[in-house]
Amino acid sequence: MLTLTSKILMEKAMKQSIYDNSLNKKFKISDSSFNKEFKNSFSPKENKFNFPENIKKKVGYLSLEERIKEAKPFLPTAIISHLKGKIGEKMMDTIFKNSGWSKIEGEVGRNGIDGLYIKRDKDKNIKQVLIAESKYNKSTLGKTLDGKQMSKDWIIAKIDNLMIKYPENKDYLQVKDFVLKDKYRSRFFHINEINGKLKIEISKIENDGKRDVKIGDLKGNEQMKINNFKEININEPKNKYEKNIAENYFKNVNDVINNKKEQHG
Repeated sequence: MLTLTSKILMEKAMKQSIYDNSLNKKFKISDSSFNKEFKNSFSPKENKFNFPENIKKKVGYLSLEERIKEAKPFLPTAIISHLKGKIGEKMMDTIFKNSGWSKIEGEVGRNGIDGLYIKRDKDKNIKQVLIAESKYNKSTLGKTLDGKQMSKDWIIAKIDNLMIKYPENKDYLQVKDFVLKDKYRSRFFHINEINGKLKIEISKIENDGKRDVKIGDLKGNEQMKINNFKEININEPKNKYEKNIAENYFKNVNDVINNKKEQHG
C-alpha cells in the first residue's frame, strides 16, 4: 500500500508534465498495481517509493518530516516533532564531540539539558563545561517555572535533578560549581533542512539575570567551523567537511527513525 506522501508526490510529478501526455492518461495510482514506468522504483518490502532522480529534480526532495512519515506513516504529530528534535540533538553531539568535547547525561527522562559537555584534565577532573540547547526548524527557547530555558536558574534546577537521580556521580557537583561561578559556555544549536539543504547555526547564549537569557553571535575564538557554511547540500556535498556532515546527518536520521524506544516514548 502506498503512503499518502508517495501518492501526492507522484500526482504532483504528473501534473508538472514529467511524463508525456499519453503516459499521463494511462497512468493511474493504485494500491494494488503500478504502471510499468514506476513499479521498479517501489519497494514492497519497505513499503517505500524510491524516487528516481528525474522526479526529485522536478518535485523536490522529501522534507525530513515527509521522510519520517514515509518510514513510519502512523506516528502522531507529537512523536514526529520529538524525533526531529532528537535528530537535531544527535547532530549537535556529532559537531561538539568532533571539537573535543565529551558528553555526559543531561536529561532525566525527556526533561533536562539537551547537551551537557565537558573536558577533563590529566587527573580526570572537569576543567571546562559547555551547556547547549538544540532546536529544530522554528522552535525557540521556552519559558518554564524555573525561568527561561538555558537561564542560570533553569540550568541549576536541571543539574539538581541530575544529582538526585545519580547521587554517586560526582561530575554533576563539579558542573554545578562551574555554573554557580559563571565559568561555563552556553550555546544555542539551531538546525533545519529544506529541500535537501541543511542549515546549522551555533549561537552564544548569555545570561540576562538569573531567569532570562539573550542570544548573540559567536566571535573570535568562539566561532565554530559549521558557522562558515550558510547551507550544505546533503545530496551533493562540495568538499570533505560537507560530506562528513551529510553522512552523519543521514546516519542520525536513520538511527532515530528506526529507534522504537523513541517512537513509543
